[in-house]
Amino acid sequence: MNNRQIMILKTLRSKSEHIAAKDLAAVYNVSTKTIYNDIDSINAFISKFNITIEKTPRKGIIINDNNKFQKLASVLNDLENSKAFDPQVEDREEYLFKELFINRHKLNITSYEDNAYISEGSARRDIKKFEKLLAKAKLSFHRENGLFSLMGNESYVRKFTKDYLHSLIDSSNFEDIETLSRFFDLKTILDCKNVIIQLGKKYNYDLSQRYFNTLLIDLLVQINMIQIGYFLEPSKNSLSFDMNHFEVFFYAREVLTQLLKTKEEIPSAEIEALSFTLLAVGFKINNIDYNTRLNKSVESLIQKVSKILDIDLSHDLHLRDMLISHIGPMIFRLQKSISVNNPVVEEVKKEYSVLYNIVWLSVRELTEAFNIKMTDDEAAFLAIHFQIAVEKIHKPMNILVICPHGIATSELLISKLKRVISDTDKIVKADYEDLDRAKLSNIDFIVSSVKLNEVSIPVFEVSPVITAQEMNLIQSFYYKSLNNNRLAKFGERSELKNNLIRELIGENILIHSKSKTMEAIYEDMTKIAHEENLNNPLFIESIKKRESMGSTGVYTGISLPHCDPKQVTKSQLGVITLEQPMLWGKNLIKVVFLIAIAEEDIESTKQILINLYRKIEYKNYIEELWKASTAEELVFTLINWREDDVRK
Repeated sequence: MNNRQIMILKTLRSKSEHIAAKDLAAVYNVSTKTIYNDIDSINAFISKFNITIEKTPRKGIIINDNNKFQKLASVLNDLENSKAFDPQVEDREEYLFKELFINRHKLNITSYEDNAYISEGSARRDIKKFEKLLAKAKLSFHRENGLFSLMGNESYVRKFTKDYLHSLIDSSNFEDIETLSRFFDLKTILDCKNVIIQLGKKYNYDLSQRYFNTLLIDLLVQINMIQIGYFLEPSKNSLSFDMNHFEVFFYAREVLTQLLKTKEEIPSAEIEALSFTLLAVGFKINNIDYNTRLNKSVESLIQKVSKILDIDLSHDLHLRDMLISHIGPMIFRLQKSISVNNPVVEEVKKEYSVLYNIVWLSVRELTEAFNIKMTDDEAAFLAIHFQIAVEKIHKPMNILVICPHGIATSELLISKLKRVISDTDKIVKADYEDLDRAKLSNIDFIVSSVKLNEVSIPVFEVSPVITAQEMNLIQSFYYKSLNNNRLAKFGERSELKNNLIRELIGENILIHSKSKTMEAIYEDMTKIAHEENLNNPLFIESIKKRESMGSTGVYTGISLPHCDPKQVTKSQLGVITLEQPMLWGKNLIKVVFLIAIAEEDIESTKQILINLYRKIEYKNYIEELWKASTAEELVFTLINWREDDVRK
């Protein structure tokens, strides 16, 4: 008997009156048909003890035996002490995951329904939920005779398994053994940990604490799969043929040999898989060519970020060393789709959004050089390194805002302050009553909408709705407080965005084109498009396809042709001014503004494009762009034109 049937028997034993099947069905979340089937199974079992459950129409179900309490006591006790039934499934999703992915068992759907106390529909919905996840991972379930089993390439199975485990890990716990012990034997987990530490000393490999969960999960999944007889297919790119990787290959082989406790030769594909993981979590490569290439890529990244920030970080050797130490393993992680969870990724994207977006766009050359695709987690790690470097030059300022006039006015005040201060600076909000308890020793200046007395640090008293004049006074003080003019620019978010626009436009400008037809304009686009984009024949074709769906011409005199993000290799903007206006759709246009943003860059460039879109509704702005006689003049106008210019 299964758990539900035993619980039903206990319920009937305690009742002296009939109980309706529908009431039992409601308790156990199953159909009345299932309850009646359960009753038949229970009767078959207890009939040998001369006990019978009676089903009476319009009354219900009852054990019609005055001695039922005594007779069933020993029967139930024996059942509960035996292993004739499976344990209750408390977390159904984890149970399915462990059965199908960790144990690689064939799942009997009927047994699962019984043990989880669920209906057939609920069981199938549980399976369906996993099937949706599997489809994205190129995996599926195979069903035969009511049994479900996992189907797919072993490397995909392992990746899905590892990613699922990563999703359960407590990101604040660098050694989340408690979570992993729900799926693996605790002794095996501790054995893996000890072997990593012991052999790390032998090979002079000190694993960074933040990568411990990554390596442990990879190793536990690999050991488990090998032990139950599932092996990886040989890799096309074999590490064993690269002399520079032999040291990590030996280390990986020794780790697996000790944990599997075998004298047999471990398959090369398994050793290589662990080798890649070790490289991804910091095992250093002694390869001169590779390290030279890595160093150049890091230096190029620093130069690009420095250029956009307008801060010279090229002399920060600590930043350089930290980036090399991080990016080397990062390349292997991204090449092999090895997950590393960054617990502060959302905080970085929110608190240091501009710097995060700068890093995201600047890292493009590196990702192309090593054929990898950047992730939010990795970009946030890189942003943290740059943030630390910037803070060494520009000490963050702490600004206290006191505004007793309500949430709306205080948020408006903070919003305006954020437009002029650096991403590295902090705004602290406090009520007037809390001023005595605030630690003013760390505050650089105060902005308050109420009068403050006997405060030793600079105070700016402002209106509940801050005026432009008050804002100018704060901005002037703020910039004077910075170490130098270069850092003042870092404080201006608008200047950073302008630098990003310059980076995206580069030299992609064509002044006074003689083109008079759209086909001729498309030809002009090939002159201002990046070579990487032109290598894709669908780049220009996707622009034409978009125009065929509806003209991008605007009544103010500009057209905004844009490429399908899927067809963009390198994000860029481009501008073409026409010698003579031409008809584009139903509008006469003078300027063509090409927008080609790759899918992965959409988020980091969104705000930049929004700012540009706001300007194109002004004919005066388009006229000024059209009049530009040089590329430099056009970029200056593109960036520096303000809406106030319309009223001048």
